[in-house]
Amino acid sequence: MSGPGSPAFGPPPSVKVENTAGLVGSTSTTLRELRDAFADWSASKASDLAPSTRSLYLTRLDAHALRILVRSTRASEIGTPHLRTMIDTLRNENASGASVRGVVTATSAMFKYAVRRGIVPVNPVRLLERGDRPSGKRQSEPRYLDRKQIDKLLAELGDDYRPIAATLAFAGLRVSEALALRWRDVDLNGGMLRVQGTKTASSNAPVPVIEPRAVELRRHRSRLAAKGLHLTRSDTFVFTQQRRNVLRAVYRAGEAAGLNPEGIERIGCHDLRHSCAGLLFAAGMSPPTVAAILRHADTRTTLTNYAGLVESDRADLRRDLDAAFAIR
Repeated sequence: MSGPGSPAFGPPPSVKVENTAGLVGSTSTTLRELRDAFADWSASKASDLAPSTRSLYLTRLDAHALRILVRSTRASEIGTPHLRTMIDTLRNENASGASVRGVVTATSAMFKYAVRRGIVPVNPVRLLERGDRPSGKRQSEPRYLDRKQIDKLLAELGDDYRPIAATLAFAGLRVSEALALRWRDVDLNGGMLRVQGTKTASSNAPVPVIEPRAVELRRHRSRLAAKGLHLTRSDTFVFTQQRRNVLRAVYRAGEAAGLNPEGIERIGCHDLRHSCAGLLFAAGMSPPTVAAILRHADTRTTLTNYAGLVESDRADLRRDLDAAFAIR
């Protein structure tokens, strides 16, 4: 017997929905069918989802939401009790508040699509009480690494993950942005990256490539070419790793490098972006300049997130971006 709470034994083979129009108004549509129809729609021109957001939503649906709610369950049967069970299950699995909230957001996006298709009358996620929704707020302050600590972390990462971590630390990208990069977005001669698949339009802007980052990219491209994988064409992704595996690799590297003292939250991917901002401010760069590098739409966002750094001592400030990452 299947239904919410039934055991799941791993993801079944992907089911291709050949004609999603047949799902319109169908109350017998299963979560698996709904997920596949949502995947097809979100890849079409009708969708306003960025490719990286679509990929993240599908990953969260496959790894968590459909696993717990059970793929064969009818979408029309899902109500707030099932969603509360899903949230409780994730919490019992020690998922962070941000991770749980991310799964809920992906589930809501799928059911929002189901409402438009007439598969369900209302999005059940919208019926959750405020107290039911997990907080995405981090429970501790972000971690900031200096240049020597960044180098120690990178030294513990292998060839598959070190270039990604270097992109986060030396270019200030979000992990979703790094994984959305294609070789056509990389101009090593001009020293610029074009950031695609970003959170907002203002985030979709070129960022400078300083030498430590350029070195890692050149080595990464050479390794791929040496393997004969033909992955360096302009339309191929620079990195092919899964987001969750990148985070796990950074966690392991932080432990190996001795950067995670007991009682302090582990170094994660976003901490590398924070560290980039910290080094830029320490180099004496103005908030508007740092905001431009981080691609914040409003300088106030930069000041709000990094106010403590702005107020720090700037006795020996340097204005050159490369100098910000030089080992002292």
